[in-house]
Amino acid sequence: LIRAQESSSSSWRKNQKWTIRGGVYCCYNIFAHVDVRVEVQIPGLPGVMAAAVDRNNEPVELTREIWEGTQLSAMLRALRPPPRVPALLAVPLFMKPVVVETFVKLATKNFALGEQLGLWSGLGCGTHALCELFCGYLIDSRRLKLAIEVFSSLQSLYPTIVLHVARAYVKRQQVEAALNVLSRSLRVRPEDVPVLHYEAKTLLKHGRCLELAVSAAELAVQLMPSIWQFWVTL
Repeated sequence: LIRAQESSSSSWRKNQKWTIRGGVYCCYNIFAHVDVRVEVQIPGLPGVMAAAVDRNNEPVELTREIWEGTQLSAMLRALRPPPRVPALLAVPLFMKPVVVETFVKLATKNFALGEQLGLWSGLGCGTHALCELFCGYLIDSRRLKLAIEVFSSLQSLYPTIVLHVARAYVKRQQVEAALNVLSRSLRVRPEDVPVLHYEAKTLLKHGRCLELAVSAAELAVQLMPSIWQFWVTL
């Protein structure tokens, strides 16, 4: 059936006129744990209806916070598109500057909620999922100056984000600046394991202070021996 629908030569589609009468958009708000649905009817009164339910299927009021969390949830999913399967179309979202600006605004505003998402086991640099996706996008898209400014502004809220500040500096070929911010952070939080691990990796990659690199890698393993990536670095 899917092949027939996608085939322009399919006999069952010939000489048929198709009219869209409506549609439903669904998005799960990963922060508030509610399912938001928007139904559009063409024509219809009202033309657009929106509702939200929680995990117990109880109705939830659609506040501004719910809408913003839902929009941010959709943007985060767009950064990790699903594998390609028939009849599933993943539309690129970050094609316009205004979308990027909105993403930065929403991510920074709701950054504290990222703790609810927890860490990605075996993925990323050891920060929570919102931090990984947000920081990864700005760095990978080469918005490095913006990344350093925004990440630095969030450091008091989430100190471990300093490792992404360092990542941005490394991308700009400013290795010394990266090592300086890592060192300053570890003087305040000497047992910040992700920062220790990234410091070790950076020192090893650029051939700086190898003894310090080994010490940082050893301490990271001692503090969190269950993470296999730390053992690989050591």
